Amino acid sequence: MKTTLFNFKKAFIATAVIALISCQKEKDTQDIYSNTPGATSLSQLNIDPDFNWSSSMKGNLKVSLISEDNLHMEGEPVHVVNSAGKVLERVNVKNGMANFYIHLPQPAEAFIYYPNTGDSKKITGTGNMNMRLTSISEILSGSKKTSFVSKKSTATVGLNLLSNSAFNLPGGVITDLSFGYQSPTAIDGKWYVSTNSYELNTTTVLNDTVLKMSLDGTSTFWGQTVNVVSGSSFTISSLWQNASRRIVVSFFDSSDQFIGYSYPSNFGVTVGGQHTGTIPANAVKALIWSSASTNSYVDDIKFISTPAISDADGDGVADNLDMFPNDPNRAYQSTFPTVGNQYLAFEDLWPSKGDFDFNDMVLRNQVVFTKDANNYLVDATFTIDLNAVGAGIRNGLGIVLLNTNKQAFGSNIVAGISGYGSENSNIENGIVVFDDAFAAQSTYYTNTGSGPSASPDQFQFTVTFVPNTVNSILPDFYIFRRDDVSHEIHLDGFAATSAANTNLMNTGDDFNGTYNTEDGLPWAIEIITPAGFSFRHPLEKTDILESYPQFQLWATTKGASNLLWFENPISSKVY
Repeated sequence: MKTTLFNFKKAFIATAVIALISCQKEKDTQDIYSNTPGATSLSQLNIDPDFNWSSSMKGNLKVSLISEDNLHMEGEPVHVVNSAGKVLERVNVKNGMANFYIHLPQPAEAFIYYPNTGDSKKITGTGNMNMRLTSISEILSGSKKTSFVSKKSTATVGLNLLSNSAFNLPGGVITDLSFGYQSPTAIDGKWYVSTNSYELNTTTVLNDTVLKMSLDGTSTFWGQTVNVVSGSSFTISSLWQNASRRIVVSFFDSSDQFIGYSYPSNFGVTVGGQHTGTIPANAVKALIWSSASTNSYVDDIKFISTPAISDADGDGVADNLDMFPNDPNRAYQSTFPTVGNQYLAFEDLWPSKGDFDFNDMVLRNQVVFTKDANNYLVDATFTIDLNAVGAGIRNGLGIVLLNTNKQAFGSNIVAGISGYGSENSNIENGIVVFDDAFAAQSTYYTNTGSGPSASPDQFQFTVTFVPNTVNSILPDFYIFRRDDVSHEIHLDGFAATSAANTNLMNTGDDFNGTYNTEDGLPWAIEIITPAGFSFRHPLEKTDILESYPQFQLWATTKGASNLLWFENPISSKVY
């Protein structure tokens, strides 16, 4: 009994202490947001320790595709596209998820796009995202238009893959009570109808044989399956006295799994008009089908496909989708950041605070990734501009290649490096760009308004990866002392490498080795700019708050306000 009472007292005391600490933490969090507007130095601010000091939308994006029609989506492609439809990144569905690492300028204008159905959804942040695909029931229903009989469409160049399009061949239409849009019919040139409620007759309007359906109001589906070539374009057209329905094309893979569909955006588009599309990457069959309302009829259906798209290198990616149509080891390209350029601006006195002009080293980076047909990384070409070197210390530049969770891979993924960079023998998957910025320059410059100016030097190299190893990487750019390579400075959110001197952590102004101060201030900031826009760094000994008046509110709101602070400098205080 005594032991139990003693344990109860210990638990009570512990609870009280935790409560006291929690109250103090809440108070500290409140204090962080009590910054006085118009500060003249970053050192006057207290910033939320969770802020990542990046003017971007970046991080892992896990997309769950939701289909009410039991679409088979495993292994199918999902894209990130811009507002013009350009593919920025592509992955294949794995275990029901499409996993991306996105790195976009703010405000971002990018979308998740599922090419097998044409669905898209704007990206509004990182983390988990649910994307519900348009259902077949939604495709078939909606606002009705006045029924009309249209004129015949002009066929596009190509072959009509449908047989008996005019419904005038004996035995060309058969009843199949099991017919549905989620399974292909036999490829036999016949039209399948799901009920007996149909007839073939000649209308006085068209003076032609048509398929007239749903004679007694019974729900009726009809369709025909054809072989198709993935990557080919198609056009579908018809004569149809049913402007409240759409003709739908269902696609199937080599295992007859239902993988996608295409349909006109408005009712009646295929009625005398045309609907065009592209056959999905893994499709080998297409079912052209629709449902019927009472006494509606259809005639002269054409599903015209362009000639087969060639695959010159035999990698399984059609030439029109292959960025390297003559190279079987390469198929796709994407970039880091996803759009635009990455600017990194460093202070180099860590673990002591600097002067917050963020010009001790300023870099502009872009990485072009090349992947094979199976979405494995083949190589990555780094282009780095050394925009400014305002440091009094001789610093080098290193990179470590991490997974998108900012963790080491645990094994070597680098097969070789060609160009300016070299492998870092002290760090697995590490790269040394240069070990002394001044020595690496073609001519001495600082580009800070204090000292010589010159066009920035550019450093380019290509990393080749061990085949079939990784689908994505995240490069961590950091600076180090020439005379002490273990003295590293990283962007907030990235840990020191395995070669770093951990004895320096939590000394000076460093807070727990986070590369932030106790007040949440950084030694490096990241700016992701749209293509064609250049970040102008502060002049020497000019605090970034003086150079960029909108920076304070951006920082104190964790990036929620003044997203474009870097577009509005005081011109006389930036380089």
